[in-house]
This record gives sequence, C-alpha cells and structure tokens, in this order.
Amino acid sequence: MSTVIVTDSTCDIPSEIINKLNIHVVPCSVNFGIESYLDGVEIKAEEFYNRLTNSDVFPTTSQPTPNQFLEVYNSIPKESDILSIHVSEKLSGTYNSALQAQKNLSDRNIQVIDSQLASTALGLVVIEAAKQAQEGKSIDELSTLTKNALSNSNVFILLDTIEYLKRGGRIGKAQAFVGNLLKLRPILTLNDGAVEGVKKTRSKQAGMNYLQEILQQQTNLVSVAVLYTTNEQEALSVANDVKEITNIDNIVISQCGPAIGAHAGPGAVGIALLNG
Repeated sequence: MSTVIVTDSTCDIPSEIINKLNIHVVPCSVNFGIESYLDGVEIKAEEFYNRLTNSDVFPTTSQPTPNQFLEVYNSIPKESDILSIHVSEKLSGTYNSALQAQKNLSDRNIQVIDSQLASTALGLVVIEAAKQAQEGKSIDELSTLTKNALSNSNVFILLDTIEYLKRGGRIGKAQAFVGNLLKLRPILTLNDGAVEGVKKTRSKQAGMNYLQEILQQQTNLVSVAVLYTTNEQEALSVANDVKEITNIDNIVISQCGPAIGAHAGPGAVGIALLNG
C-alpha cells in the first residue's frame, strides 16, 4: 500500500519540491488584526513581508483547524496510508489539530508525528520521507526512518534585527537570550522543540562566519537548506558557502513563511541541516 506524506506550511518547502514529491501541505493562518489569510494560499511571502515592514499591525499566526486536516486527509485516496509530520508542539497547536482529525478517521491508517522542529529543519525531514515514500517504503518503515531523522535535523537562523522577535513575544528562552541589546544579531536554533539562542554576534558578517563554522563541524551531512526572509541574494551567497564547505550541490533554497518570518523579521538568513 502506498503512503502519502502530509505536513503543514511551517515546513517552508519550495512549491516545486512539494509538487514533485506529492507532499500535501495544510496551511496555517496569518492574521493582521481581524484579517486572516491562509499561508501560501491567500497570502504569499512577498505580500506578507511588505505588510510586516509597513503595517502598524503586528501579524500573528494560528494553527490549522482539525477540519482543515480532515479535508486534506479525505482528499487522499482511501487505499493510501498517511504519514502526517508537523511543526513542534511547543511552538504550535498544529500537531494536536492533526491528532483530532486522525481520531475522526479511525478507518484510515494515519500516523501523526510531532517533529519537534520547524521551518526547513522540518522541511528536510519531510522531503526525505516523501522520497522514501515514492520508493515504496511502508508507513511503518517511513515512520521509523522519520523519527530517526528528526534527531539529526536542526536549523540555525541569523537575525538582522531583534525588533520583531521582541514584538512577537512568543519565543520563550530566545527572548531572554537577546535581552535588550538592540544592536545584537543573534543566532537562534531549536532544542527539544523550543527556540533558543546559541550565539550573540555584533555584526552580520560575524554571524555569517559562525554559520560557516557550524557547517565545517558537520561530518555526515545528507542534505542542507538555506533559508531567508527577504534577501534572496544573501541566501544564494550562503548557498555558495555551503557548496564550498560541504561539497553538497543539491541545496534547497527556501523563503521563510509567516510562522518564522513574523519573528525573524526582514534580513534573516540561516541554514538547516540533516545528518545521516
């Protein structure tokens, strides 16, 4: 029996990869005051970042509803199993919405996984699962492979400003990490599903150098993604660094969606790593 991979829009996987690998994406919602939009469906990244920087209303994001998951699950042929892999439960209620939908479809073989990841760290794991699904792996094999991969994936994102991180107010330890030093350019990561700081840098270049150090420390890389919020040229430059340091050519370059972008702000850039 074939297995279909489902995820949510926080995965930041480029649309061409989603289409190629038949990944089903349940969109989160982006809210500007009373206005609400489906991420990637009713609002695209360019419009989101334009409003983020020019609007007095700070955006929020909200998880998909159980009904949204039911719609996606029901759109998948009943002869297929479903492996649903989602953003960290500590960052969003998305995982719980997926579980509620799963309980309403007891006649289907649906497995739901809390990745404890976000953005392209989640994306790389989802991409690998989708590739293995196309090769005919069973849902149980895919679930085991995915759970093993989750502990070998992470993301490091360099902020150009901490203004949006502080305005968002939903990032726990990361907010305490940056404090009130407005000129800092911190690097954030995920630990046990929560956002925390790993490095405070005084300049963008110092932050870039630290990302290179992280790359140089890797010994068993399988895949790499470069993520950015608004500066694509900077992301392409980082991708060149990745190629030189790791010899990995097939690098995913991804623009962060609202879930990350609202807190990272303009000018953020980072790397996601999946080790074998």
